[in-house]
Amino acid sequence: MTKEDCKKLLLHAYETLGRYPKKSDFTPEQVERIKAFFGPWPRALEACGILPDKSAEREAVKKQKRIEKKRRETQRKSQQNMQQKKQIRNEKLQIPGNVSGASLKYEGAQEIRRWYFSAKWQLIK
Repeated sequence: MTKEDCKKLLLHAYETLGRYPKKSDFTPEQVERIKAFFGPWPRALEACGILPDKSAEREAVKKQKRIEKKRRETQRKSQQNMQQKKQIRNEKLQIPGNVSGASLKYEGAQEIRRWYFSAKWQLIK
């Protein structure tokens, strides 16, 4: 059975049945050969012209999904980069979180602590 024979078989079944042919309308060997040539059953019906060709629609949907996925990835990476930059900036410029200055993480912490307390005393006076 050739590819053309499979097409003729499907078209004949479509014309005689008056509806889309189902796999159950054929023998298992015929179904096997048809699927071997055309792939999944809906693609076989499309290849014979029984169903309208939806390959362009499928490609458009796939493309749209790829674009949306890429957009989400880019947005996620952008947010991660912004969070990392913010975290690095906060680590470099961290101001004491408590009076003891235990949370200072860079050189010159003592100068900021002295400035902080001297400014506080000047406000009190």
